[in-house]
Amino acid sequence: MPSVQEVTRKVLQAVNGYASAISCVESSAKAKDIAALKPYKTIDNAYDAQYLVFWDGDIGCAGGSGTTSFNAALVHTGAGGTFIVDPLRSSPVIDLEFNTRLFERLVGNTENTLVVEAGEFAENDSNCCPTLHFRYTLRIDDKGNWKLVEKKPVQPKQDKTQ
Repeated sequence: MPSVQEVTRKVLQAVNGYASAISCVESSAKAKDIAALKPYKTIDNAYDAQYLVFWDGDIGCAGGSGTTSFNAALVHTGAGGTFIVDPLRSSPVIDLEFNTRLFERLVGNTENTLVVEAGEFAENDSNCCPTLHFRYTLRIDDKGNWKLVEKKPVQPKQDKTQ
């Protein structure tokens, strides 16, 4: 059975390959961007393992202001210890009911829920700098879309350089 580090490496390799194939990638996905929906724990659950991973890029390489956003890729295990992105349960096919362009961080998850923090624009905010910040709880539906079930305001993280 592979270690957690090996699983993480293979999941990220699959996602970063997928992201490079369909987008102009802004930054590679990292371990902190992985939601282990059904973690690979034993050889008995190897084929049930699923991970949702957030990655940052411009799908279709449209260019311009506001075309880059965070996207999600659903990864599952394949034959021979491989990890594969399911394109029908990944961006751009699925919907995530929050402004993915302003994704800040993955807070936590269960098998069928995600908790994320993201910004939103107030009425007079500039395109660079949303002043509103929320914690969103999302639940997966039968089609693989992540539907909003709760939205709570949160205080933005303080910049330690000020």
